[in-house]
Amino acid sequence: MTHRVNFIHEINASRDTWKLKVRIIGLWRVSRSSTPSIEMIFMDEKGDKIQAIVKKYHIAQWEPQLQEGKSYIAENFDIVLNEGRYRSSNHSFKLIFQKGTIMKNKELPEIPLYIYKFTTFEDILNGVVTSDVLVDVIGEFVDIEMSQPESTPKKVVFIMRDQRGNRISCTLWGQFATQLLKYEEDHKLDPIVVILTLAKIKEARGCHPVTIQNAMYSSKLYINDNNIPEIQYFTSSMSQSSSCSQGGLQDKFFYNATVKTIGEIIHVCEESVSLTYGTIDKLFSNGWYYEGCPHCNQKTDTISIPGNCVGCGKYLDDVVARYRIEVRVSYGHDSMKFVLWNREFYLLLNREIVAFIFTFKGENVISYI
Repeated sequence: MTHRVNFIHEINASRDTWKLKVRIIGLWRVSRSSTPSIEMIFMDEKGDKIQAIVKKYHIAQWEPQLQEGKSYIAENFDIVLNEGRYRSSNHSFKLIFQKGTIMKNKELPEIPLYIYKFTTFEDILNGVVTSDVLVDVIGEFVDIEMSQPESTPKKVVFIMRDQRGNRISCTLWGQFATQLLKYEEDHKLDPIVVILTLAKIKEARGCHPVTIQNAMYSSKLYINDNNIPEIQYFTSSMSQSSSCSQGGLQDKFFYNATVKTIGEIIHVCEESVSLTYGTIDKLFSNGWYYEGCPHCNQKTDTISIPGNCVGCGKYLDDVVARYRIEVRVSYGHDSMKFVLWNREFYLLLNREIVAFIFTFKGENVISYI
């Protein structure tokens, strides 16, 4: 008897004779010493997804036949509840390959290569989504908070910002940390848009806010990949929303902003992104800076230079300054304090902060649009 083709959202535990048309959109091997497995994500033409697992005693049979990106007619799986932490799909069930499972490779152009369903930063930060399910996120790279490129495994912590101006801290480990650090080093003045798939949500604990990070086996990292329409759209929206600025480097700072006077911003009661005009007329003395490694941002004692960085281990014959400054910006009868960080200030004014401080101390007030 020929079974009709089912959709992923129909799958439940009432039977195990489901017939699916799917594409493998993610495939990885879990290298646990006692219970290795091959795990994957199936997606159908509607964009619904479900996790499927090949357990260790079937790996030799199935590993040569399964390929990420290929489409299949799939039949006959054990259906089990999708439980536990850091699940790869939000489906209530997952599929287990069994002796009678059929996977017939077939071109199915009606199934896209991938359909992204991004989780918003707002939902993550507000605890709307469960931390038990891995999520896809997209955002603009803002700046590196901390990096350990020579540690084992490598680690980098950076800030991502979405199109609404929400920010979240993201930690990357291993090859993902290396990938981001290398790209950022080579594209310091370019807008950087990042997609991280199947990311973990790490819940807030004590004084530590909620963060995201890559999963050990399943995540993928895409940086400014112009083959991905979602990255093209995100980058385009950044430029379009900053069209009132002078363009170029300022796009990194002004995207998705609403124009407001300083007087209007003073009365804003919730977090938002705004574009304003004013004159920097005061530099406060409570800013700070430190001298750090140019490779990993680790604070470095100049007394030990030349020498090896304690963070990344690379030989240093010089250090670079990292800044946080506070300035007063005035327009008309209104004024307010702004906090500026090294990278954002540099991208905004196209000059190093130290050059700005010298100019300011020299009695030359900067007026900037």
